[in-house]
Amino acid sequence: MSSAPYGHACTSCVRAKCRCIPRASSPSCQRCHRLNKDCRPAPRRRHPKPLSKAAQLQQKMDGLMSLLNTGPVQGSGSMLGRSSTQGQGNGPIQESTSPEAGRASAVLEAGLALSPEPSAAGIDPAQPGIPPSLEEEASLQSFRRDKLPCFPFIHIPDTTSAQALQQESPVLWRCIAVAECRDAARQAALCVEIRETFAAAVLVDCQRSLDLLQGLLVYLAWITYQSQPMKSSLCMYCQLAAGLIFELGLHRCPPADARPVTSDHIAVGQLQHLRPPVSAVRSMNQRRAVLAFYVLSSVIAEFLGRMDPLRWTPHLTECLDVLAQSPESPHDAVLVQLVRIRTLAERVAEGPWNNVSSATPRAPSSFYQAALQSQFDQLKNQTPTGLATNTPTLLHLLHTEVTLHEPALTLPKSDPSTHAAINANLTRLDPLYACLHAIKAFFDRLLSLPPAAFAAFPLTHIIQTAHCFVTLFRLSTLDFPGWDPASVRDIVDITIIADQVADRWSRVAASIGVRNGGEQGDAYGRLAAMLSRLKAGWVGRLGEAEHVDGVSGIDIPMGMGMGMGGGEWDWEGLMGKDEGWLLDAFVAGGFA
Repeated sequence: MSSAPYGHACTSCVRAKCRCIPRASSPSCQRCHRLNKDCRPAPRRRHPKPLSKAAQLQQKMDGLMSLLNTGPVQGSGSMLGRSSTQGQGNGPIQESTSPEAGRASAVLEAGLALSPEPSAAGIDPAQPGIPPSLEEEASLQSFRRDKLPCFPFIHIPDTTSAQALQQESPVLWRCIAVAECRDAARQAALCVEIRETFAAAVLVDCQRSLDLLQGLLVYLAWITYQSQPMKSSLCMYCQLAAGLIFELGLHRCPPADARPVTSDHIAVGQLQHLRPPVSAVRSMNQRRAVLAFYVLSSVIAEFLGRMDPLRWTPHLTECLDVLAQSPESPHDAVLVQLVRIRTLAERVAEGPWNNVSSATPRAPSSFYQAALQSQFDQLKNQTPTGLATNTPTLLHLLHTEVTLHEPALTLPKSDPSTHAAINANLTRLDPLYACLHAIKAFFDRLLSLPPAAFAAFPLTHIIQTAHCFVTLFRLSTLDFPGWDPASVRDIVDITIIADQVADRWSRVAASIGVRNGGEQGDAYGRLAAMLSRLKAGWVGRLGEAEHVDGVSGIDIPMGMGMGMGGGEWDWEGLMGKDEGWLLDAFVAGGFA
């Protein structure tokens, strides 16, 4: 049954956010007829055509000039009288200005701010008769219901309204609006504006606040693969977030009191425009933010291979313990578990198979493998019952299991001329099969989810999915005594899995109401198309080529690839030159 044409849904169905299906024999729709409701057409709203960038800039400049012509601007600090004071905690940035300077500053900053247009609110603005306030509430509810459970970096109580969040954390709210935008073209423009906002606030004005840090976490987790930056932007934006953490002192214990540090000549507290850089009280959202960034930076660092994650400190241990003992939200337990999984993944990355230099003799790889396997089993067995089937926790756990057994792919083959070497080769089959089993479990869980769930995936899930595809391809083409690639494809056929995952991504936009993709399409559709293209290359390569260094048709040097340290994934060496773009495809949603 087809729904009512675009913009012709009745008022009752619009308010209920349900499909409006007309009845042939009656003027009322099926839902209104079933519920005995008055079926009336909803009033239609006409949306004015948005101004061009040049016209918007001209308006802002005209407003600025009119304000400046009203009288002299007074105040200290910058030319607009802005103080160098930045707000701490989760509130808005504080400024000390004269009324005239405040109005002029507001006009100037409007050039970098995101306007709260209905199309950025996160629900379908084509639905007529819905006030902007309801759209914003729906956007916040969608973010809180779908995305936060996957990456719980903050607790937003159900009693917090969109208007209150916008006033308390304006940058965070703008990023949420971008992440929830259902208009692909509008979202692309907002992605550029939010990057300009971060550049102005962090790099130009040197602001520091929890609001900015939380906004960056939303950007890194959900906006990066919606926009079109090169993969290098991941590293740069991670450094911005790390810089804010260091400036706010969130990586270490807060001071015993709020007294500012003094120098040999002057007390900082005597200068009215300076404030202590570190708060004396650590809030729960500050603890969540620094722990969430540890998880995110760890996954991205392992993925890129050219940056270090946030270093684990004793204060992070304290934050983890406090969050585990005093949870305010059911999602706090998820964040605690994700952090524990990533700390184990970091220990896996420090194994001897990554060629980590050490001044002292190191134990053989088998010793490390056994110790890490024991720690992994303990972590898995101690997972609370409610989290054992939680999708974010399970995907992180299975991906860590993949990286734990993955080094068996790169170990050199033993000389089969001796009995000991034959036994060593046979022993190596166990971790290879365990790696394959973990990948199968990962994709089984992934494919059990509906397409709409893929829209809530943070960047960590995208990276983990890409890595599992790479490792599965290597297992499917491995030349090793006793290892049967044909049996691998019987257990987990990479081409079938690629088709199924691509199908899920291709149906995401329709399932959540994304539209207006234009020539570029939406990010989900681009991911599906690129995965399908990669699958086409796999089909031709699985049965061809000669064996090089134990892997069919490819030469993978020691320490290359996620979970094995070294450097960035060598996609052209691994998949062939035509598929080297997949790194950017999975992260940026486009070509580099």
